Amino acid sequence: MSEWPEGWAVDSDYYNRRIRKLGSVLAVPIELNPGEHLRDATLRGISINGHAYTKVAVELTKARSFRSLSALTSIAASQEIDSLVDVLGIRRDSEDLKRMLSQPQTGSRIYVSFFGQTIRRSYFTRRRRVSPLALRINEYQRAIWAVRWISFDTETMEALLDHCPVCTRPLGWAISFGVSRCEHCKADLRDFPQSKVNTQDEEALKFFTDTVNPVVSEPEFAQKWPTIYPASTRGEIFEFIVRLAMECQRFQKGQRGAITSVENEHLESAGRAVLNWPAGFTDLMDGLQNDQSDALRNLCKDAQLTRATRLRLQDFLRVRDRRSAIFSPSGHRSGLNTDDLQRFHASELGATPISEPRSEFGCRPEVVIQLARTIKSIRQRAQTLGLSVTDVIDLHLDGFLDDLAPDLQSLGIVPRCPSRKVDLARLLAGIKARSHGGTRLSTARFTFDQTLSARFSDIVKAILAEEIVVSLGPASTRGFMYDIFVENLESLCAVVGRSARNLGLESVSLTVLDVAMFMGKSRGVATMGIKSLHMSNRLTVSSFSEARNSSVFSFELECLQRLHGQSGERVHDKLVSAGVPHIKGQGITVWSRNEALDCLALKKLN
Repeated sequence: MSEWPEGWAVDSDYYNRRIRKLGSVLAVPIELNPGEHLRDATLRGISINGHAYTKVAVELTKARSFRSLSALTSIAASQEIDSLVDVLGIRRDSEDLKRMLSQPQTGSRIYVSFFGQTIRRSYFTRRRRVSPLALRINEYQRAIWAVRWISFDTETMEALLDHCPVCTRPLGWAISFGVSRCEHCKADLRDFPQSKVNTQDEEALKFFTDTVNPVVSEPEFAQKWPTIYPASTRGEIFEFIVRLAMECQRFQKGQRGAITSVENEHLESAGRAVLNWPAGFTDLMDGLQNDQSDALRNLCKDAQLTRATRLRLQDFLRVRDRRSAIFSPSGHRSGLNTDDLQRFHASELGATPISEPRSEFGCRPEVVIQLARTIKSIRQRAQTLGLSVTDVIDLHLDGFLDDLAPDLQSLGIVPRCPSRKVDLARLLAGIKARSHGGTRLSTARFTFDQTLSARFSDIVKAILAEEIVVSLGPASTRGFMYDIFVENLESLCAVVGRSARNLGLESVSLTVLDVAMFMGKSRGVATMGIKSLHMSNRLTVSSFSEARNSSVFSFELECLQRLHGQSGERVHDKLVSAGVPHIKGQGITVWSRNEALDCLALKKLN
């Protein structure tokens, strides 16, 4: 909780409150331990005060939401929780108590708050479970031992004990002779250490338990496990891993009906799939047989997962299906031949065939771009930024737009450098407002990059480093980059000139929208430009670049004039009077490049 009731931030009234409630609280106060729930603390406090029955604390609390200690799972009844805290003598300013009482408003017949994480009530065991080795280290009941799907202690990796090895009766919450004692025969449970669990992927299992481990704070979890997940909160991640592990176990073991326990090996597999999302989930599905793999699609309809999680999973499976169709061995569905398929599989193994030009996409870039254009999140981001899909992918490769990783990495597109962890839209939104002058960034970039091979990420980095001075014009409907104006064209020209050119996009087809984004013009103008260049058939980066070798648009010439400090007579009037060959379309004119440059005394760009 960010705000606490009066008297909770600093419990200055602690001793006065104890005196006022004398006779209705336990005589010997206790302190809460890290990762200890109020239910666990009550078990310990009752024993310390010489009582045997835990109902003493329940009666002193006058609780109505729980009539026995075993039923105490929710902290939503704040007045009763306050009363129990006072009965046990716990200070209200205790940091461990504040962590335990995080998100107290989460409470219903289905969900409870567990140290700030939303967990299903049904995910807690009725029996008490202990780790003899952990009790030897520190004698108190850990709250995480009550989570049904975790069958071991997270510190010692010892299997949990839920019955007395001497009398074989189940451990419960009604009677307490101390957390280390059996309430039936008083046997010391610490004398019966259990075997440690066998793990094949301890890191994945640790990740799973950390999602609900009370001693792992939110900042600690984010720092320890910095990655992208199909769920938003730690509680949702926990739920997703459990449901995924259940499906794996159900179909690998042929189980039917409800799953009452999940084996650690399936939790490890599910944990690894989520930890390495989305590639980990792809690996998990690829390792299953077809019918088992299809069974995981049931999770998209699993009502126990949040709607947002189900939608993310649906989006991932949709992308995977498209990817599988494109790389289908049958060839007729995707238009690829056997060599294409072999190149793709080679790239998945980290190898690049000698006969194929090296590309950051591993296989044919055309295939990857074709697939990326079918993904809604990528298309929307391209339209929002006012960039082509290839520019969006380039930004991701350079560590930007890491929120697109689930979709792009499922296509085999992995950044070549670590995430820059910056909100690109927020940073660019802070650019100073345009007063007058300047040239539209998209138009200038198109002019200086005749082969469309310069990386837009290099331009963005130069803008963020203030090497290129820009200003922000009025907001439009054509995307963020369309609204940015360059004030020092020389710097932009220099950045474009030295930009790395090894994406290997020459054979990638261009859409009308791509051309419009590149030119900084409307789709109608882009369409007329394409027709003027006689390129209405298959338009690629290479063919478009070749056409521009002999042709130039009027807006390019105007941009080059500004670069060289020329002004005065209009480009169109001067070129027409000089008889320069041209093709005039609606809203755009294409000129013979060499003759136009000579007429205007403009230098060719390298």
